Amino acid sequence: MRKVQFRFILVAGVAAVAVVGGGEAWAAKGADNTGDSSAQKSNGETEEIIVQARRQDEIAQDVPISLNVVSNKELARYNITNAADLTKYVPGLTANQRYSSEQTSFAIRGFSQELRTSATVGSYFAEVVAPRGGNQFTGSGEGANPSNLFDLENVQVLKGPQGTLFGRNTTGGAVLLQPKRPTDKFEGYLEGSYGNYAMHRIQGVINIPVSSTFKLRFGVDHMKRDGVIKNVTGVGTGRFADVDYIAVRGSALWEITPDIENYTVGSYFFTDHQPEQVQVYAADPAVGFGAFASGDVQRLQQSGDFYQVASYAKTPQAYTKVYQLINHTTFQISDNLRLKNIFSYSDSRQKFEASTIGGTWPTTLLGPLNFFPPDTFIFTPQNNLPEGQYSNWQRNFTEEFQVSGTSLSGRLKWQAGTYFEKSTPPKRLRNYSPSFGSICNVDVDIANVRCLASPASSLNDTTLSTKFTNLGIYAQGTYDLTDALHLTAGIRYSKDKSEVYSQLQSVIFTPDPTPLNPVDLVAPQGRICGPGYTGLTNCAYQDSRTTEAPTWTLNVAYDLSPGIMTYATYSRGYRQGGVVATAQPGFNGYDAEKLDSYEIGLKTQFRGPISGTFNVAGFYSNFANQQIQASLIDANPTDNRPLPLTTTIINAGSSHIYGAELDSTLTFYHRFRLNGTVTYLNTKVKDLTVPQNILDFGYVASLSAQAGGVLSYSPKLSAAITGTLLVPIPKESGDLSLGATYRHVDRYQTAATGPLATAVNQLDLFLDWSSIAGRPLDLGLWAQNVTNQNTVVSTNGLLGSLGYDSRSLGRPRFYGARLRIHFGSGTWN
Repeated sequence: MRKVQFRFILVAGVAAVAVVGGGEAWAAKGADNTGDSSAQKSNGETEEIIVQARRQDEIAQDVPISLNVVSNKELARYNITNAADLTKYVPGLTANQRYSSEQTSFAIRGFSQELRTSATVGSYFAEVVAPRGGNQFTGSGEGANPSNLFDLENVQVLKGPQGTLFGRNTTGGAVLLQPKRPTDKFEGYLEGSYGNYAMHRIQGVINIPVSSTFKLRFGVDHMKRDGVIKNVTGVGTGRFADVDYIAVRGSALWEITPDIENYTVGSYFFTDHQPEQVQVYAADPAVGFGAFASGDVQRLQQSGDFYQVASYAKTPQAYTKVYQLINHTTFQISDNLRLKNIFSYSDSRQKFEASTIGGTWPTTLLGPLNFFPPDTFIFTPQNNLPEGQYSNWQRNFTEEFQVSGTSLSGRLKWQAGTYFEKSTPPKRLRNYSPSFGSICNVDVDIANVRCLASPASSLNDTTLSTKFTNLGIYAQGTYDLTDALHLTAGIRYSKDKSEVYSQLQSVIFTPDPTPLNPVDLVAPQGRICGPGYTGLTNCAYQDSRTTEAPTWTLNVAYDLSPGIMTYATYSRGYRQGGVVATAQPGFNGYDAEKLDSYEIGLKTQFRGPISGTFNVAGFYSNFANQQIQASLIDANPTDNRPLPLTTTIINAGSSHIYGAELDSTLTFYHRFRLNGTVTYLNTKVKDLTVPQNILDFGYVASLSAQAGGVLSYSPKLSAAITGTLLVPIPKESGDLSLGATYRHVDRYQTAATGPLATAVNQLDLFLDWSSIAGRPLDLGLWAQNVTNQNTVVSTNGLLGSLGYDSRSLGRPRFYGARLRIHFGSGTWN
């Protein structure tokens, strides 16, 4: 009953305030609100937000789609330092941050990314899609890392399929990160932050207009923070989930002629820290390995420490290094015709070592010694691999050519383009992991790993590579039938190819010929082809899969009056198929998904004693050939090792999704601002059908979704409301604002079975004091999760099959302060 009351009060309250404040519609169409107190114009109107939701500069309120914008000032005010932080302030946007903050994937409107598939929400920095990742053991690439989140104009979250202008793999939407471009002013800032968990962060930006036609901008961002998850074993690190990164960016803007502009952005990002560690929290001694895990569960319960884990990982590591170069060349041929070329090159490298299922407990067979339990522990020790080998290493090249313009006396705005993307690993990737059910002393040196021979154990040595080739051609236009009625139509054709090489060898541990106690650890006794690879030359295969499809958008928008617009959209979406490099031949390929999406919406803006915006959208999506993760287990194994045969992706289902989104920004008498956003989402898996070839071979399939169930990472209700007060202090003292954000997210499914993620009810506080005493000095204070709510963000859902389960934890209370010094105030001629 309380949950129903909360939902009703929050939704009705935001809507009622907006209606009461409706007053007089704005005559100046397009005025909007950035959520920044400093964004007020002298006449009381709020600044217009410029977005690139349709690959051209437009005012946000004029774009007939559902979108949210987080301004540069809000990024600092809320202390948004990684991609997952964005989800706290954009209801309807959720994140899967299972392995580390550098490997975050987004979900919008029920569309999430299964491991070993492509993204459903595209991440774009400076109009270029995020670098691909080739490691199919852990999520990698295709997301935003901390280097993308400083010195930005804003972050734009587009909801619903964006396949026409942004390409394949945007069935859920797109997240656009727009960096600040060089300006004609000599200016910059130096900022320092300090917070709990020994957090310290330094940022610096300088803008140098070398001449009237050539400008440079440089920035650096470094942050370090202790881990928030404590390891109680005394082995390896004592803290997990820390932060330690450096990001460097440089950009140049060269106005070659009045009509030709060249804009280049180069960036570097590096981090090497302790990754997230999952926590074993439940065990059933009567099932699988539950008896072994019971000790870990009891220790956790007795400690009363929510952020305690047990890990014997000796060298856990989340290492990421990314180089990226982006170049835009624009040629304005005439007032009605423009050419633009966007080129990018990136090099993304990762090493990852951690437990993905968790748990470490003493085995009674080995007395006091502690050994790693049955787990998919993935490790790529640097000192034992050939030089330059990583768990993920991809080089990505993209090339896009656009033509845009206006025709028919300015009534038709159109654009067309071609797209090419190539992603390849310089070398084959390599991962090691104990086979499921093995008991080994996982050591940093692979050569020194020892395992029990009875029960039989083995170590999987996987070598793989994944190549992507993506092609697209598109066109879209908006025609003004009248001054109030606008029609938009767009189409794209995509062709996408995935190629893999996969080699799987099992390092086997059998009893030594010399008389040994059968429970002694033994050295490896040789290699055989891994499960499903027997009979293949060198235990390896190569395979590929090509998928292609058209996507389109049809939209009609009507201006009911100045400042009030209604619209309707029908879109076809597409997510490419591919090949799972870690699965055996015959069960490794999957096809593309197909989506039909419908959306209707209303956008309004008004002024008066209460001014602002009120937007609402309703949507329905139906998609088929759904990509589902499946663990295929041999029902009649030929040996005594309890090994899953393979984990792969199958096209097993269809689902429907519907819901509504509301956002409103209100300013009361230029002093108090209220931002409210609400998303309601209803998802249902209509059917799941395991392909017949899997059943014919006698495999038992454990799927990541259930027929009649809901989709993962799809909370039914998510909402946030922010109040900001501009404190009346003397003008010469600066601008002082303070505020609070309350956010709620319903519990949601992260696995087909098992407990849901924890509902979130958290309060954040902030204070901004800019231009203190008329000086170029700004002070900010912030506190996140003020009540220190303990949350669970995902579970593995393995209690019924393994006898124990593990989970990923949300973050505790963070607080801190930042001080920024500005410099420069003029132009250089």
